[in-house]
Amino acid sequence: DFEALLDLGFEKSLPCLMQLGNHLSPGIFDSFSAPSASAHDLKHLCSLFPADTACPAVDSDGNGTTVSLHSYVSDAIASDAQPSLPERDSTPYLKDWHCVRELELAGRTQPLYQLPWPLSVDWLNAYCDWRRCNSQDDYRFVYLGQDGSSTKLHSDVMASFSWSINLLGEKRWILFPEDQTSCLQHSTTGRLPNSLAELEADLQHYTDYQRATPTKLVQRANQIIFVPSLWQHEVVNVGLTLSVNHNWLNRYNVLNMLEQLIQDLDAARAELADIRNILSASDFEYQCQRLIKANCSFDFVDVLCMLCLAAQSAALCLLGAPRLKAEAGLLLEWGDWPRIAHPVATFLSHNLPLDEVSKQAWARKDFDVCQQAARQLQIAWGLPTPPVHGVEKQPCVTQRLRDEPELIEGHLHGVLTDMDRLLALFS
Repeated sequence: DFEALLDLGFEKSLPCLMQLGNHLSPGIFDSFSAPSASAHDLKHLCSLFPADTACPAVDSDGNGTTVSLHSYVSDAIASDAQPSLPERDSTPYLKDWHCVRELELAGRTQPLYQLPWPLSVDWLNAYCDWRRCNSQDDYRFVYLGQDGSSTKLHSDVMASFSWSINLLGEKRWILFPEDQTSCLQHSTTGRLPNSLAELEADLQHYTDYQRATPTKLVQRANQIIFVPSLWQHEVVNVGLTLSVNHNWLNRYNVLNMLEQLIQDLDAARAELADIRNILSASDFEYQCQRLIKANCSFDFVDVLCMLCLAAQSAALCLLGAPRLKAEAGLLLEWGDWPRIAHPVATFLSHNLPLDEVSKQAWARKDFDVCQQAARQLQIAWGLPTPPVHGVEKQPCVTQRLRDEPELIEGHLHGVLTDMDRLLALFS
């Protein structure tokens, strides 16, 4: 029940396991929704890609490598037919493959798959699509692994949500709530283990693990699991397993993402402390932003642009414009705007080093417009603004829209104009 996801997943931050049904269709994975789906259906997926397609993978020791897609699938089909083959334990795990991105870059126009609401409201990947001309990164992945392959203990990048749709095989999940992360830490060093096997082999140094109450779920074919922000989890595949995974952001978890980036910035400043005195303040902040972006493909200006896109689509919604194209995935419902006003205000007002970072990184851009649009972004989210020459603070935009529809309509058109101007600086 995707409606229940709003309450249990988004509001209460609980993992959810749901039946997929036909919600992923139409698309390239149609054949896997049939009860008769099998490893042989992987051949159709292969047929969409050139014979020399290489995919990222990890070996049994967790080291990154690449595999030939066509050879890997052929071996997987053969191994699935003979499960007693001894070499399957050492077979790499094909994971973090940007299947969607690669097909789109190749010019494929047929939808790869269509997501049900609310999974389709995804600010993160919509922003990645917008910046495609400058970066080919996104957060949509395909995983294909043999029996026993696994993803070790981790929480998802940038404190994002994640969902995983199982198309073939079975996944066994162990998940730990955010407030139990301390139960997984080494009692002396405070670090998290690489895997639960490492932890369980050294319980004398993971003394708080006995207090943990993990959630254990078995995800079968044609089921989707939702993983909340900041939940540590480990996953093991049972049988040949194919899944589609997204990391994503919306109004419910954007605050977690902003707080995570602030922590990353503090860590970057500490790591680069030795060069702080030999650089100007703006140069140092710029190097910190570069380090953050190297780690997660996002920096603070990426966040600013992502929020601008969300504000832009919210303004269109409030103006009664038709829904944006499905692939934009940014449309906000009426109640979305004020609900995230506080986290966005916190981020923009106190933590975004726009005056330092933007001057250095985009010296040839119109910085005054950037500053103006950033302030307009605050207003766009319905944030109270400081009084000017004794003028009282302005009420929330949604309240003004109800009370003064003609006046606020002009403001919203101004929001659209300013968001366009800001986004043009970084496009």
